Amino acid sequence: MTDTLAEIEKVLIDCVREVMKRDAYLLQNNVGERAIAGKLACYMASRLPNMDVDIEYNRFAVETPEKVENIVKRLHWNRNNSGEEEHSVFPDIIIHKRGSQENNELVIEIKSGSCSPQNKENDHFKLKAFTNQAWRNEPYYKLGVFIHFTLHETELTWFENDREIHSKQMSFSLYG
Repeated sequence: MTDTLAEIEKVLIDCVREVMKRDAYLLQNNVGERAIAGKLACYMASRLPNMDVDIEYNRFAVETPEKVENIVKRLHWNRNNSGEEEHSVFPDIIIHKRGSQENNELVIEIKSGSCSPQNKENDHFKLKAFTNQAWRNEPYYKLGVFIHFTLHETELTWFENDREIHSKQMSFSLYG
């Protein structure tokens, strides 16, 4: 892989700025996070030609002479160990190489507009799990980021090795 994690981080920050500038309409009108994730993924894909940028990607195939085995890239989710049935959680965006578990570079969770503390905490927990190599044989990502888009400010919270490593605020003005 020729794109380093530092390059991927820079690309992400540039693309977040692009969403805030070019797609302010989505933020002004409280359009759903999938639309915002789609725009962000498009901008990132054009700048990371050596990687695959996918939205809610849910599997990869391992092909051997005997068979083709589909393996799901997801997190088994039961946050509270409450006895409820687990369900699969697919990240909003991943930067990876399709067909492999070896180059899972970045996992992104996005929220827009008002976001409850519980929703933010849940996404932080998911990112800690996705960046934890020991998490129940699930896919492991080198970095995770939670992006909270609001009308005038966007917050990026970075995760690595099952912990939050830093946070960055990005301000935005519709008029300048």
